[in-house]
Amino acid sequence: MRHFAVLLSVFTIISTVGGASALEVEVGGHPPGAVVWAAPADHPIIYKKGVTPCKISLDSASAPVVVVVRKPGYLDAFRTVDSDTQALSVNLIPRGDAASWSRVPWVAPQWGRYGDTSAEPWDVGAGETELRKIPGLPPFVRTMACWAPGATGLLARGGTWGDWAYKCGVTTTNDERSVADLWYVPISGAPVLVWRWIGEPGGMGPYTINPDFSPDGRWIAHSAPEGEKEHIRLYCIATAEGRAIAEEEDATFFHPRFSPSGQLIACVRRPTAEAGRRDVEKTHVEVQVMHFDGSGRRTLATGAHEDYAPVFSPDETQVAFITKEQQLAIVPVSGGEPLTLAIGNEGWRAWSGPMWSPDGKRIALNFAHGEEHQGGSAGRVIWGEPETGRQGFIRGCLAVGWQSNDSLLVPVERYVTETGLMSSNLSVAGTDGQERAVLVEGLKCEPRHLAPTVPAEGDAQ
Repeated sequence: MRHFAVLLSVFTIISTVGGASALEVEVGGHPPGAVVWAAPADHPIIYKKGVTPCKISLDSASAPVVVVVRKPGYLDAFRTVDSDTQALSVNLIPRGDAASWSRVPWVAPQWGRYGDTSAEPWDVGAGETELRKIPGLPPFVRTMACWAPGATGLLARGGTWGDWAYKCGVTTTNDERSVADLWYVPISGAPVLVWRWIGEPGGMGPYTINPDFSPDGRWIAHSAPEGEKEHIRLYCIATAEGRAIAEEEDATFFHPRFSPSGQLIACVRRPTAEAGRRDVEKTHVEVQVMHFDGSGRRTLATGAHEDYAPVFSPDETQVAFITKEQQLAIVPVSGGEPLTLAIGNEGWRAWSGPMWSPDGKRIALNFAHGEEHQGGSAGRVIWGEPETGRQGFIRGCLAVGWQSNDSLLVPVERYVTETGLMSSNLSVAGTDGQERAVLVEGLKCEPRHLAPTVPAEGDAQ
């Protein structure tokens, strides 16, 4: 296979215009056509600045600026530009090159026995190499929520109750309190506690805190349990400060998701009167959208399923969500009636949130049949085209995302004759159901624990 790397040179020049300091950035490279985005430090929005070759101008007061370079067929590249940067050389990594995936970081939680406060910390590695351990996390924090888009860190969460919370030093008395944590774990450095909820003695069990990273990886939107309901909070990693952006006395909010530009956030809203009630048909669970600062919040649709997050289309004009009947629906961000897509067969129900293809023309979901919610042989990926009504499926697997507009990333288990053991590979499957390539053989983690790209490696000059 012939490898074609994109070499981008980024030159920064500090100039003074009208008394204000400006940061001039020239971005070039081959082949042309890579899209350059820039994200200032003071809010989570990223701005499209041009297509290579191009020159962009930034207010130096917004530094450090994250520059994101994107081109179809390559992993996104994230670089930080500040007033001391003279040049950056960025090689975009081909998405279809198996050798490139050996550089993609992974994380593997090391599970200990319940009540074991000395459980081993997490492993972080790349390819076959273990890079380091992650110390400092409570032993009950054993779920990887999501990677930062630039692979600079990840979010870990977990919950516990009773004597284990007490033995871990989280609660001061052993009185059956529940605990829920959310931690930011940088790829290098110490973990940071983003949010902790401690319930009342004998109260409800631990929450599952739902987080999402901004497109530049420097902000976090997350559900924040407090008492017996939740609100949405925006947290800045650089300052370790956060504030509520969606909160009501008679409602609970969860599943926040940033739009691709970071300008908007979608979430799920549920009246607190419906919480935990099995005798209520939860038709009032809403999909809402707001600006990243919480302003302009409004309802787009009702009848949503409370277990799945709504997801913006790549162009931010639509939001896909799962209905209470566990089917797929799409609603315009500008408002209007939701369109329910009848994909799949009777008895098949959605078992994941929607996954948009890069061009926004297709949506894929993981489905499970009947009560078989763990996938396996009963799992399949079903995709559909909202505009044409076309659909198809891939049997016996669950996808972790799109590889291209007509292929998905799927884990595939194989029997290894030499060892007599099963090995899990990360493969590329076309929408026709045929396997096209194996990207990673012998995964050392769950496929969803692979980072979305390769972090920057000492290319600033």
